[in-house]
Amino acid sequence: MPVLTTFQGRAEAAPVIAPEEVAPFIHAYETQRRGAILLAVAIPGQGSIPVRMARWNELDISGVSATAETDEAPDVSVGMAESTITPARVRFRMVISDEQMVEAREGVPAQALAAGLEALAIRMNADLPAVSSGATIVFGNTATPFDWAQFQAFCGFYRALELPHGPLGRGLMLADAPLGVLEASVDASQATAIKRPGDTLGDDLVDDESFVGTLRGVKIFRDAAVAADAPGWSNFATPIGMDFSGLGIAVSQLPTMRPTRGDTAENRGSSFYHFSAWYGVGIVNPRRFIEVLSQ
Repeated sequence: MPVLTTFQGRAEAAPVIAPEEVAPFIHAYETQRRGAILLAVAIPGQGSIPVRMARWNELDISGVSATAETDEAPDVSVGMAESTITPARVRFRMVISDEQMVEAREGVPAQALAAGLEALAIRMNADLPAVSSGATIVFGNTATPFDWAQFQAFCGFYRALELPHGPLGRGLMLADAPLGVLEASVDASQATAIKRPGDTLGDDLVDDESFVGTLRGVKIFRDAAVAADAPGWSNFATPIGMDFSGLGIAVSQLPTMRPTRGDTAENRGSSFYHFSAWYGVGIVNPRRFIEVLSQ
């Protein structure tokens, strides 16, 4: 390929190119902490084809009796079940005028585009807690505050389920209201051993990933997107990790943005920015997902 020796580029025009003025750059808008997505297992999707997650049912041989010497054993069979998640596209378009692109000197267009991608990420996270109402295992009720006594009852309920959990442990996602009740109850308790070595709930306000601490071996998270269940909240709990979580998100396409400039955009003196994400959410294993109702 021949070299274009007459090319006029940035290096040649550097003396007349104004330096970028980035201060003060626009601060990002107030975003929700994406906590629910931390507890979900990510599953690759393909378009809008339903993702099927098959699993073996538990084999129950409690009805098989001990027998004397015999050459005939009873027949048993193990059944299967499945959950499905069907991805769908979430799309919108942002139109930015040529005047804004040229005249804005503090990153307005760039920040607007970043806000579009951030909005899609927030939407993905907000859709996850909404599936909690479909749980088949439910603890508590919306008339009972989630205080220390209720948390102890939850721990006993969870333990009785005998769920497998990997190295990442167990996760409990709470809305802000029940989390505040639990923290206040722990702080007000007169029991000297209410918090054990390693428990960190209440030591810090919140970090960037919505993890607020541990209590009795349970990792506690908070998320503003936890679904309301009037007059209370539909919190949820699940083991954490790829092979353990009961909450799933099937992703065919992560949040993305594509710019276009066709006849309509040219006529409007604008550029079109198309944002989309292609995903679905659901409970991948009902036995490993618990709806935790609270006031």
